[in-house]
Amino acid sequence: SLTPIVYNLGIIIGALLFYPMYGPIGLAYGVILGTIFHLLIQIPTLFFSGFTLSLPKKLLHPGVIEIAKLMIPRMVALGANQFMLLAIIFFASTLGTGNITIFQFANN
Repeated sequence: SLTPIVYNLGIIIGALLFYPMYGPIGLAYGVILGTIFHLLIQIPTLFFSGFTLSLPKKLLHPGVIEIAKLMIPRMVALGANQFMLLAIIFFASTLGTGNITIFQFANN
């Protein structure tokens, strides 16, 4: 439960220290710093739990093939959703000021 705290602490440090020097890019540096803090807290837990990183022995495991088959409809649906959003933005941009925002809020 400590990791979100140090992640947010990194963002706050970025806002306080890096923003005056680098502007909005300093906030991005703060996010990177928070992510590094997050990782540094997780690493000791991995070592103490005995976790080892290894490559799979069989890439075409039946479970992997099943997951790949289950992903196909979702990928098609996500592609259709992106195309729909592109069409909405295209049509909304011809209507006037603020219409893209209205459509984005309606979609969310």
